[in-house]
Amino acid sequence: MIIPRHVATILAAVTLTAVAVRADAGNAVRLDGVNSYVDIPDSPDINVGTHAQRTVEAWFRVNDKMNAWNNQVIYEEGGSIRGLNIYIYAGLLYVGGYNTPFGESGWGGTFLTIDAFESDTWHHVALVLDGDATVEPGALHGYIDGELFGSGDGSQLWEHNGDIAIDHGKRTLFRRRYRRGSHLERGPIRR
Repeated sequence: MIIPRHVATILAAVTLTAVAVRADAGNAVRLDGVNSYVDIPDSPDINVGTHAQRTVEAWFRVNDKMNAWNNQVIYEEGGSIRGLNIYIYAGLLYVGGYNTPFGESGWGGTFLTIDAFESDTWHHVALVLDGDATVEPGALHGYIDGELFGSGDGSQLWEHNGDIAIDHGKRTLFRRRYRRGSHLERGPIRR
């Protein structure tokens, strides 16, 4: 079960692995880094409706955080005009959000980063959004291993029908640019 009360679809070559890294880590999904990902269906708790408050959290472990060839997508939802994402690129962990339509909040995007995490080590990441209909400072927060590493501008997210996935990055905004992501480079992830 990826999200309580929601059923996700695991696609391609995914291995479900019992991992005893921490007492609270439980089971993990090992993604092959090529074509496996977890697709999460539309939900009133995620993308059907407008949401001022959201928290997305995951346990992750990557083989090589310095991989600069790909965005190693941990979580993404949305598309080119609104969404949330967590990913790794060139040694940085990104926690991001955006809601660009000017008829709504016109939030061009905030991407918080941290480099203080290690490859081949389990880490917990959390994206916390506490916004409203206008862009406000301090509405988006990023945490790693329980410690706040950054805060920035944000607003609520309006309803969207964009994809929601773990390790896919089908369509999302990375570092203020819309583009396709790629898969994690072989490593387990726990949501």
